[in-house]
Formats: sequence, structure tokens, C-alpha cells
Amino acid sequence: MVLVESNSEVLFHQSTAQETSQQEKVIQSLNEPFNRIFRQCIDEYGSSNAILFDPEEEECFIYFYDDEEMKNRASMDRSTWSSQIEYLKSLNCSQVTIGDTQYCIALIISFSNFGERISVIFHLLEGDYKDSIKEETKKFIRILNRLKPPTSLTNLNRKHIIEFIRQYKQRAESGLFAMLLKNNMLDGPAREKCLAKSRETGLALDETAISTGVFPRKKLAEIIAQWVGIPYADIEEESVDTEVLVLAGRELCTSLRVLPCKIVDNEVFCAAADPLNERVKEAVEKKFEKKARMYLSAEEDIRALTEELFKHIDRA
Repeated sequence: MVLVESNSEVLFHQSTAQETSQQEKVIQSLNEPFNRIFRQCIDEYGSSNAILFDPEEEECFIYFYDDEEMKNRASMDRSTWSSQIEYLKSLNCSQVTIGDTQYCIALIISFSNFGERISVIFHLLEGDYKDSIKEETKKFIRILNRLKPPTSLTNLNRKHIIEFIRQYKQRAESGLFAMLLKNNMLDGPAREKCLAKSRETGLALDETAISTGVFPRKKLAEIIAQWVGIPYADIEEESVDTEVLVLAGRELCTSLRVLPCKIVDNEVFCAAADPLNERVKEAVEKKFEKKARMYLSAEEDIRALTEELFKHIDRA
């Protein structure tokens, strides 16, 4: 059974019993690093569980499911992850021995701007395990989408946003957390989650509002723009004039996390992850010899759209 997630829709391809029997593989032991990762998950969180392999800009982060949370427990560099993806996918519909115990493996494959996100569901090989793992897999699809949706911040995004609010908080009339409470943007459970995270980690409440993943990245960028009093832009491919992008060049866009979108009269309109950074603004104005008008946008949206548009430009 392979479960492929496409946006919010889950597409099921389920083999017949005869096909499943033919396809199911028996694997005596896992290679490294997966043997170590699976054994760590089993030792920490029990015999039947889920592991999410979530590639980002520089690393693949590895999350274990535990008590209604996805906990980041390990990582591997992107080159190792790239070399291991096909092996991990080959484990689908297999019986695997980990330690002295046999498990049945099923995969959930979803897609992000960094490639395939692979969730591995493993279940003790006992009783009517095929029906059990089907039900477990359906359950974990719902859990994973809620706890680590594709629209959530990457770890690097989160780090950059925390740096941003630390640097510019003096511009705001109040703390970010206070603004969220004042505008009724945090419900009871979200508020308690932030408070608990702050007590646990010692982070300021403004930062826990980001690190807990309460808001998807677009909404968070819009909130932060409102908080510091700067304009926000929700960018789409149609928003960008590719001729302007060609003039800017890939290096400027990627190094400064900025996307020049269009030119109107003597102004270049730009989406930026840090629109208050004078170095970014000056670099754009020097490049175009025009005034730059800067808007805050979600960093991951800028990165993804930059990559996608330059692919189109390179193919043209």
C-alpha cells in the first residue's frame, strides 16, 4: 500500500491481497543510518510509531511522534539524505527486523519545496497486522498534517524570524505575544501551548509564538508585518515580472532573500524576508538605479518562487 499526499487530498493506491502478498518484502536488517534511527524511536517512544523525514534547506530533520506532538530527535545532512531516499522508499510494504522484533512498514509520501517528505509507519508484525497498519497509516496522515503540515516554517525560517523580531522589536508598540492576545489571534489551547513552551525552554513569549508553529508561514509573515508596522505582500508567480527578475539576477535574490517583482515608474517593488535591512534595499537600488519599495513576505515563499521562476528562465 502506498499513500501519496497531494496538497490536502490523499490519493490511495491499495494493492489487492494477492498483489500485496507478492510485493511484500522481507528485510533482515536495516542499513545505517536507518537502523540507528528506528531503534532510537522504538527505545524512546514504543514499538509501533511514525517517523517523519522532512528535508529542508541544509538538513533533513527527523521527527518522532509522541503523545500528540512531532518531536525533532535527529537529523542528517542533505547529501546523505539524497543518497538514502531510494533505499528508504524501497522499504514500503516490507517486513523488517529491528533488533529481535519484526515490523511491517508503510510509507506516506508528501511534497514540499525541498523535495519528498517521507513518513514511515511501522507496526508490530502480529495478528491481522495488514488491517492494523492501514488504520494506523490513515490516522497518522491526519496527525502529521496537523502537527507538521507542509505550510509550516522550516527550522531555518524560524531562526531567521526570531532574529528579525529580536532586532526590530523596538519598532513595535507592544510585544508580539501581547498584540496576538489583544487582537484575539490566539485561542485558549494555542495560548497555553506558548506559555508551556516558554516555561520549558526559557524563550520569550514573543519567540514561542513562532517556535510552537501556531501559525502557518504566510499568516505569520502577515502578523509580523502588522506588528512592526511595515507592508506585507502575499506573492504568487503571477505577481512577478520575469524581465525584472532577469535584471536582478539569481545571486542577488538568493543571497539577500529578496524578490524584485515589478517596476512602476521609478520604483522597484520587492518582496523580502528582511525588508528593514538597509543593505538589502541599497543593493536593489544600486542594481536597478531606482528606488526600492520593500514588502515583507514569507521567506520560504520567496525562496521557492525564486527557484521556480529561474528554472523557467533557464529553460527559455
